Amino acid sequence: MNKKLYPVILLFASVFVLASCVSEEDDIFDQSAAERLNAVSKVYIDRLCDSPGGWVMEYYPYTDNEDMNTGVGYLIMNRFHKNQSVYTLMKNKATRNTVMNDSSAWEVITDMGPVLTYNSYNKCLGRFTDPYDDYILTPGTYDDESGKGLQGDYEFVMVDVPEGGNHIMLKGKKRGVYQRLTRVPVGTDFEQYIDDMNKFRNAYFQSGARWEYTIKDHGNAYRMDRVNGGRPRVYPEGKDSTAYGWYNPYLITYYNNQYHFRFKDTVMVDGNQMEQEYAYDADADKFIGVSNAENTLEGPVPVTYFLENLTAKIARRWEMSKAEADLSDEVKSLREAVVSDFKAIGCTFNSFSFMIKGGKTVLRVQFRQKTSSYSWNYVFDMTQEGDNVVLKYVEGEDETSSKNIEMVPSLKTFVDMLSQTFTVSANTTRFNPSKLVLTSSDSKYRLLFTLYN
Repeated sequence: MNKKLYPVILLFASVFVLASCVSEEDDIFDQSAAERLNAVSKVYIDRLCDSPGGWVMEYYPYTDNEDMNTGVGYLIMNRFHKNQSVYTLMKNKATRNTVMNDSSAWEVITDMGPVLTYNSYNKCLGRFTDPYDDYILTPGTYDDESGKGLQGDYEFVMVDVPEGGNHIMLKGKKRGVYQRLTRVPVGTDFEQYIDDMNKFRNAYFQSGARWEYTIKDHGNAYRMDRVNGGRPRVYPEGKDSTAYGWYNPYLITYYNNQYHFRFKDTVMVDGNQMEQEYAYDADADKFIGVSNAENTLEGPVPVTYFLENLTAKIARRWEMSKAEADLSDEVKSLREAVVSDFKAIGCTFNSFSFMIKGGKTVLRVQFRQKTSSYSWNYVFDMTQEGDNVVLKYVEGEDETSSKNIEMVPSLKTFVDMLSQTFTVSANTTRFNPSKLVLTSSDSKYRLLFTLYN
């Protein structure tokens, strides 16, 4: 190359690069910051309106008292319209479980970023943001919130608003609490949606449940109790729940044809972020982690729960159901024979129950004669093998057993039937083990037992 031409080429190259840079800067800065925010606001307005069925907001009001009912979450249904009106509905503790709905104005404003604001009074949001509203359900010294209110938000920074996404993430402008909007299908009846979520919660996380649930996360096991009230306590398995536990509110929603359980907050344990959201797998009868399928939320193991309640410090009894629908035909026939034999000796058969009596596992046979109640006890060995319970009648352990069987011959047939291996399974779901099914290995004998104190 001619050495005299080389500097000229370099000069033209430098001018070309500089011209390119200037052009790029013109593309980036041809709008002011305000104009760019306004453009984003218009996009976000379209995305909020791009859900004809509406959105369900997982709403958590702020509270400085973790023991108050205000520490739980609430579902608020929203349907945004392009005429800048929004229809809202909720039905929860804050409304005495009656429907509260309202229409108000809304917009996406620019305030150090796009902000969703309910900019005219909305009764649903106002229930949590009115500083002069007294929350009717809070107890004790917190029974009057007048002048403070529930400290909720009605303006939300729009943190993540993906195009066509199932979720929009918001953050309360004043309190900093994260709230999530989840898309609901077209034609969704708002009240029915909330009723369905409550029905599911009450079926799978029963009020007053004596049992605990198990969370498996990053190879570690945790227990969870007090779930139905909305503020479950989570603690490491084998450790004291008070000393090592923490509270984390949650809500149930439904999308992608599955019920979802989502905690309000993420929790870090030993450098790992615990699963925040789980989807219910009906076939497996457990919740599967959304971010990691190896993380699960499960109900008690049926056979373990069956045996634990017989041997607990406060022992309980498992009573066999009398309903025909709960028993196989063979079991119904055996029970009918027992009823008939008791009637033949002037008695009325009442129930079969497994329980602990005198330190032994017994089948208690309860009946009435005129106005008095009586019971006979038949001793069983009861052991666990995997998901099975192995029953074996110990003949002669009860002093009156042979005499009783002579009086009611069908009892011997029934006791002999029980002396075998049964698989223990949930009647409806492992999340509600108050009713358990015992099924023989040949499926011939099926018995349903209900737990009682």
